[in-house]
Amino acid sequence: MTNYKWLNYDILRPKKFYKNINANIVSTYNNIRENKGFIKNNHCPICLSKNSKEIFSDSLNTLLKCVNCEVGYLKYFARDINDIYNNKAYFKKSKKNYLKNENYRKSRFAKERLKLIKKIYSKKSKKQFLLDIGCGTGWFLNEAKKIGYEIFGQELSKDLADFSSKKNSCKIFTDDISKINLNFKFDIITCFDVIEHLKKPESVFSFAIKNLKKNGILVIFTPNLNSLCFNYL
Repeated sequence: MTNYKWLNYDILRPKKFYKNINANIVSTYNNIRENKGFIKNNHCPICLSKNSKEIFSDSLNTLLKCVNCEVGYLKYFARDINDIYNNKAYFKKSKKNYLKNENYRKSRFAKERLKLIKKIYSKKSKKQFLLDIGCGTGWFLNEAKKIGYEIFGQELSKDLADFSSKKNSCKIFTDDISKINLNFKFDIITCFDVIEHLKKPESVFSFAIKNLKKNGILVIFTPNLNSLCFNYL
């Protein structure tokens, strides 16, 4: 714990942050209802067990925990993912939530993650190809590019992908990863706080198996239902 860097919540969670984020969530759910609607998730996305217990529920959705493998997942998913990501409101709120504290995110999170990657993947080569799945505004890619990685991103929001591509002068894929076909492979694939949003999380692993170089690495960050934070909530 002596090496732990405390988070600056004054920067990460400024005044009115929770009020704004809640309004964004409500707006997104309303947009889904007004368009293609929701589909019910009847089983665990990992082990396919139908045995679950409720962790949290509100008027919008329910968080479930698989009794068999303890994976957490949402009870309802958008029928059409475009109802979430490809609307002007999503693009606007993403920029608002992430650009104001981008420098802090890069210094606090991106550098820490890149240091971890360097530690577990020490292969020496002139160019190392890195793909960030769900790259958002591209703040992690920006920092990775600074230290020499050949960067690529994947982002379902076409407006956000275009923004990040221009900002970082790199290729951002906008297709679902299951539909991306490449003629080269990556040294590193990252997936930060994304996999928990996917109805089929196994698609990340299938993509990595297909598109990583020999001995390449997949780095995933995702919330832990057994963490102190979740237990406190």
